[in-house]
Amino acid sequence: MRVPRCRGSALGHKIAARYSVRVLPLREILPLEIPPGPTVMTVDVEGEEMGVLVMNDWVKFRPDFLLIEDLTPPIQRKTAVSEFLSSKNYELIGIAGVTSLYRRLE
Repeated sequence: MRVPRCRGSALGHKIAARYSVRVLPLREILPLEIPPGPTVMTVDVEGEEMGVLVMNDWVKFRPDFLLIEDLTPPIQRKTAVSEFLSSKNYELIGIAGVTSLYRRLE
């Protein structure tokens, strides 16, 4: 997976160091068995939310609620994230700032 390089901060901070990290798909990170009870997943990866969402195994892990950063609120217009989650049977139930809250329908 391509991960964008940090280019510094809008606040004028300088990059002190760069590190290489191994990136794994969600399907390799999530446990094989999810504990019982409501599940919540939050995704805020600076514009790469779709990359994270498509790496999930939606058969094995279907959280009850999703909190997703989406800079263009899906209440104003459909976004790639809102369309993808709709195809996975989630509905938008709220927005707080740039975070959209989705609920699993099934």
